Amino acid sequence: RRPSASSYIYIYIYIYIYPGGVPRQGQLQARGLRQNPGAPSTDIDPTDVVGQLQARGLRQNPAAPSNPAAPSTYALCSASKIRKMFTSTFKILIGLVLCASSARGFGRLPAKVPRKSMALNAVGLLYSTSTGNTETVGGYIFDAAKAAGVDVSELTEVGDAANDAVEGFDGLIVGAPTWHTGADEERSGTTWDDWLYKTLPNLNLDGKKVAVFGVGDQQSYCDNYCDAAGELYDQFKAAGCTIVGMTSTDGYEHTESKAEVDGKFVGMMFDEDNEYDKSEGRAKEWIDQLKGEGLFA
Repeated sequence: RRPSASSYIYIYIYIYIYPGGVPRQGQLQARGLRQNPGAPSTDIDPTDVVGQLQARGLRQNPAAPSNPAAPSTYALCSASKIRKMFTSTFKILIGLVLCASSARGFGRLPAKVPRKSMALNAVGLLYSTSTGNTETVGGYIFDAAKAAGVDVSELTEVGDAANDAVEGFDGLIVGAPTWHTGADEERSGTTWDDWLYKTLPNLNLDGKKVAVFGVGDQQSYCDNYCDAAGELYDQFKAAGCTIVGMTSTDGYEHTESKAEVDGKFVGMMFDEDNEYDKSEGRAKEWIDQLKGEGLFA
């Protein structure tokens, strides 16, 4: 993983600005000192401040302005110690920041790979939506699965799911609304319309168990209730998948639906417009059924 831009800035500050503080010549001038090229280098008693200055090739600069209020040698030494302590502390803080940044970086997931796709041995929960109803129902299914103690991925918009992740799931739960009423293909009006015909045929899902759910309005569109769920069923079955979770049509008020096969729904159908109060119960009931049919085995 390449360091972030902020990491380079931290490193630049750490290496080029703070190791020496102000350039040494500037420090000497600020203290009224100048370099003495002819001064000998000798070992001096560390308590002899003047001797230390001479040993380092320094002497008082006669051109320095006289300032009666200038700090004493002791004050200058104390200020120097404080500066060194500050610099050392700053270096430690910068080091901690860099370490923390690296730790966070390693914890990040690779770009364009959804977090849910990293789950192993889980059932993928994929959806797409136009108004948000299908996402709401997907949330009920997710909550029901977690309450039942089964391993399911986070709810994922199908367009955001990585292909290798879809192939890697043990099984799939897929759901769609119906917007293109009466259409033979691309009935959902969502990302599914492209995904089913451009992405799905290129995936290896042979033998994978798939459960389908649909969301529709059985009163306003009673002749085409949840038609897009029937399209999901057809395309995943054509891809070699085994469809599980078919349910009874009893209790529904629709007239016709392309989501019906042999007198049953191809999965669980929901109606957030007219029967939203039944959605959570249907989700729980369906998850129990899917457990019995081995989707989460």
